[in-house]
Amino acid sequence: MLGLARNAIAKKVINATAAGTTTITSSSVRMNDAEVCTFYLLLGTLTSTTVPTVKVQQSSDDGSADDFTDLTGSLQTLTDADGTKIVIVEVVRPTKEYVRISVGRAPANAVL
Repeated sequence: MLGLARNAIAKKVINATAAGTTTITSSSVRMNDAEVCTFYLLLGTLTSTTVPTVKVQQSSDDGSADDFTDLTGSLQTLTDADGTKIVIVEVVRPTKEYVRISVGRAPANAVL
């Protein structure tokens, strides 16, 4: 059984943001006592020039941002059709102890 029902974590890791083009990286979630971590990304309005990307990163320790590496196969590219929707990313049994989500908002403004 997967998801919020069993051995899962619920934690707010990104606050709402204003429109911008910078990458937003969440705080990390320690997976030591859980099998599943589910990220819910609430998107604002996106334009046709906005190409946001979403990926999961992982690390053996939470020491520095440089310790995090992309989780293979997690990169997703969104389109303006994804605006005002919820993107759900579920991480099941990652190979490292800490996970986080990274949202790229370049080259145009995107609101989360």
